[in-house]
Amino acid sequence: MRHVIPIGILWLAFSVHTRAADIRAPRLGYIWDSAAQSVRPVEGIPGAALLGQALDLGGQFTRAIICENLSYILAISSRERTPFVLQIGTDGVTSHAIEGAMPVDRMVLSPSGTSALLYEARGQILQIVTGLPGTPAVTREIRGPVVEAMSVSDDGLLVLLAVGDALEPAFLSGNSEVPSSIPVSGPVSAMALRPHSHDALLATAGRITWVPSLDSNPSYEAVDEDPSAPLALSFSHDGSRFFAAYTDGRIRVRSLVSGDSSVTTCPCVPDRLQPLRGDSVFALNQAGQGPLFIYDSTNNRVVFVGRGDQ
Repeated sequence: MRHVIPIGILWLAFSVHTRAADIRAPRLGYIWDSAAQSVRPVEGIPGAALLGQALDLGGQFTRAIICENLSYILAISSRERTPFVLQIGTDGVTSHAIEGAMPVDRMVLSPSGTSALLYEARGQILQIVTGLPGTPAVTREIRGPVVEAMSVSDDGLLVLLAVGDALEPAFLSGNSEVPSSIPVSGPVSAMALRPHSHDALLATAGRITWVPSLDSNPSYEAVDEDPSAPLALSFSHDGSRFFAAYTDGRIRVRSLVSGDSSVTTCPCVPDRLQPLRGDSVFALNQAGQGPLFIYDSTNNRVVFVGRGDQ
């Protein structure tokens, strides 16, 4: 009996240590740091967050898009300009190339991150990648359009574009090779597709237009009018609200159900609405070029992120 207590104490101590090691501080996600040419975690919660140390990506990359929902990074390699899928795990980052993917100049993820759209400007080539992150494959290649802004649906079957010098809105659906025009006057300043749907938002000529079922039975509703053109649009996770970011720092949120809207202001010039973890939390600019700000929709506020360790 005299050996039971010491063994029990050792087991208890080991159990407590193991559980403590598994407890991690909350993390809002990751963001591309253009100065470090790497990805850095955003540690903490809105209003009390710091940038962590850059991740070891296992290679050199010039650009990256982070998908928080599926814990992976789509990155462009520095030398070949080819896209890689970098999966974030407890043991670090693992990478693999996308078979058949071309060198690219621009890329976007679908709203939920299950598909991606790649664009090579010189050849005017679009490639649609589906099966992200685990089984990525190039499922379609389209040649011809001169593209500026672009979006792709989660199923990879709808592509939304701003084409030509006039940035006119258009779309590609199914097996179509020629973009179909959208009867909304350009130029397009921002666009977004709703998660798990073919519903679209288009910001053109001081107006945001809501277009449900874009490629099948569309209707057109002006849901916001403003002399300033938003630079970025995004949806909430459930698709019930949309967000618009403006050059004067305003962040507007509007419900597509009730029509209610609210506005807050960032002491910055937003250039994106990059989803982070949480209930519609967005990074408003990239790290490495001045302070990082995030928008917390739960409290309708903009908060600063400290630099942390360099």
